[in-house]
Amino acid sequence: MFSIQALYKGNFEIIFYADNPYTNNEEDYLRLSVWSFRGKTKSVLNNYLRDMTTNYKTSFLLPHDYEIPTFNYPQYVLPPIPYNYQPYTKDIWYANTIQPLKTKITAPAQCKAKNTPGYYVNIFDDTAEYTGYYETEIDLRQIDPTIQSIEKFKSAYKTIEISNLGNLQVECWQANIENFIPNRNVDLSYGANGCFASWGSLSNITLQKEGISQTDNVNFPNTFTIDTKKITNDIQTFEPIAYTNGLPSGDYPNRYITEKNQGQLIFLLQITKLSDNDDNKIKETYLQAYYTNDVKLKIRFKKVLIANLSAFRTNYFGNDKDITIDVSNPNVLGIRNKSDNPVKITIKPR
Repeated sequence: MFSIQALYKGNFEIIFYADNPYTNNEEDYLRLSVWSFRGKTKSVLNNYLRDMTTNYKTSFLLPHDYEIPTFNYPQYVLPPIPYNYQPYTKDIWYANTIQPLKTKITAPAQCKAKNTPGYYVNIFDDTAEYTGYYETEIDLRQIDPTIQSIEKFKSAYKTIEISNLGNLQVECWQANIENFIPNRNVDLSYGANGCFASWGSLSNITLQKEGISQTDNVNFPNTFTIDTKKITNDIQTFEPIAYTNGLPSGDYPNRYITEKNQGQLIFLLQITKLSDNDDNKIKETYLQAYYTNDVKLKIRFKKVLIANLSAFRTNYFGNDKDITIDVSNPNVLGIRNKSDNPVKITIKPR
């Protein structure tokens, strides 16, 4: 059994000869104990046309001159010496530090009816999946000077290992609305059969009672491994999904009174399960990754959120302009590495 591997495309004449047991003629014996490979080849590398005849002995006899190959590869078309890529390690998240969970959630101008049989109206969409994320990046061209494209990176490196993920926690400070909704120049309205009465401006609501902050652990595995070829230019979520533990029931929302007509509002950006009535979806946290066209790897930590600005004792609740939660401050909404060790990324070659 044998295999032939070449740098060239072309047609070969391959002739096999076996020893002839019925002759003692040395010349015949030599001829019959040789494999002959003959043909014209065209180099894939430089289109150089050349003839080649190569003979290989299959007997114990010493070769004659004519059995020496008539062709040798020029040095410049030989395969290069294999390049040894080295593992690459970098700290991507220092010990005992918090990163912002960026989020932007908008409730459009509307007049919204309460959810029957509910006794409140949430101006944000109860059915939407809102999220916040922290993202970091690796410039893949810094790993090795030969890495100048995503395809080259994937052919050279096999896995991406993210370690020391076992001590993350999500944090959300008290729900002071001014820290979450920077533009509150929005007129609020309400009514039994539509949004015909005024509650005044959102910027002029009065704090009645301050809620408590939220802090919960995120249960990622300590080490997360991703195949480089499974990452694309589209943001992808990789399993396993991590979950927060959930917090005991408590008075987490801030409570407000409207500028006019004593309307009652609550506000909360929820980061984890706070009661048995909450869907377990709120506990989910994802690790995501994607490549960019400028040869970078993005690693993203994404947390499911619930946005709640609700009015009570009314059938309808309205706003004349968009209301947008816009947060990028780690002291308001963040994810913390509470370990004494940094989160590391290790990229391993094939």
